[in-house]
Amino acid sequence: MTQLLVNEIFWSIQGEGHFTGTPAVFVRLQGCDVRCPWCDTGYALDVRAENRLSDNSTQVLAKLGSDPRYTAADADWLVGQLLARKSPIRHLVLTGGEPFMQDIVPLLERLEREHFMVQVETSGTRPLPAPALERTWITLSPKLAKLPLPENWERANELKIPVLHPSDLTVLAPFLEKLEGLERLHRPLVSLQPVSQNREATKLCIELCMKNNWKLSLQTHKFIDLR
Repeated sequence: MTQLLVNEIFWSIQGEGHFTGTPAVFVRLQGCDVRCPWCDTGYALDVRAENRLSDNSTQVLAKLGSDPRYTAADADWLVGQLLARKSPIRHLVLTGGEPFMQDIVPLLERLEREHFMVQVETSGTRPLPAPALERTWITLSPKLAKLPLPENWERANELKIPVLHPSDLTVLAPFLEKLEGLERLHRPLVSLQPVSQNREATKLCIELCMKNNWKLSLQTHKFIDLR
């Protein structure tokens, strides 16, 4: 049975992108090879043996902050933990790390059978297994450290683009221009997200959103002190 390396599971409010304000359960997977210098989940980047808990450890449900420890969890165990909470929340955010570094398809299939609406947050640097993801919402967050695969831009339901400097958008401009040529129904939503609430980056994002009719993503969970 496929196991996934899981850093944490918690219930909160989605603070970013299209689903801002939506109650959600977050499942954070361990491991990422993109290495953004400003990453705010650095504790979930490395897969180190000394940080591995026992398999299917409930400690990943009890974390209160940044913690590099992780467990190897079966899909059945994961879904069981979610259902045991008896929460009415059915929006699930599968994030990381980078989720597609692992085989997440069996978990996605199980979650869909339990009527979860799954949103996967990805850098897009790995192939997206289709058609297994037809009903999965893909939030593609392109990183300059390692750009998404070309075919993943059009598969995305939304683009959530971190912005710190004007050059960040210059590099991505050819990809965004190509998407403008798609029919509106098949064009991913675009939101700009200032890195670390930087004042100048926020001003730049506002200007670009007004110019291009894009959305602004402000990581509202940080303003209201939520995970």
